Amino acid sequence: MRNIRKYPLLIYLLFITPFMLIYSAHGAELFKVEDFKMIVYRDGFVHIREELLVNETAPSINISLLTSSPEESFLTIIGDGELLDYDFVNGSLIIYTLGVTNVVIEYDSPELTSKEGELWTIKFSLPHASTLILPKNSSVIYINEVPEEITSANGKTILKLGPGNWEISYVLVTPPSPLSPAP
Repeated sequence: MRNIRKYPLLIYLLFITPFMLIYSAHGAELFKVEDFKMIVYRDGFVHIREELLVNETAPSINISLLTSSPEESFLTIIGDGELLDYDFVNGSLIIYTLGVTNVVIEYDSPELTSKEGELWTIKFSLPHASTLILPKNSSVIYINEVPEEITSANGKTILKLGPGNWEISYVLVTPPSPLSPAP
């Protein structure tokens, strides 16, 4: 008991400081979504690219993906230009990011789209804003919510979407072929 009284600063550092570090790490923002883009291809696959700004003191970050089977989704995770280690735990992606400030996550998924006849439907839930780019020459038939913005570029429909549950139906329009001159 006498030794404990002789070293109160040491006891404080050993027992209190770790709790303060854990508290301050939980209070700090671990990452911020800088850009989130989804590109839908004509075959129904969706390419997802997420760019994050990461707190470099965070040893890891947890991310929810839009797919339930990331092992089959051609997942790539790059941090500051280098491949990063990651694990899947209980449906969450854990990325080991200590010392990294920029993370890019890219993967493809066929799970978000379905097709009935000529009608394609994409369904997903977003925790943050996103850009959705539909295939070239697609025509939107149904949207369950009002997007923040709808534009077009190079024959592709581009939707700016806010957080929430989204369902968008579209058809792929075949452009008319040019007439060839008669011989």
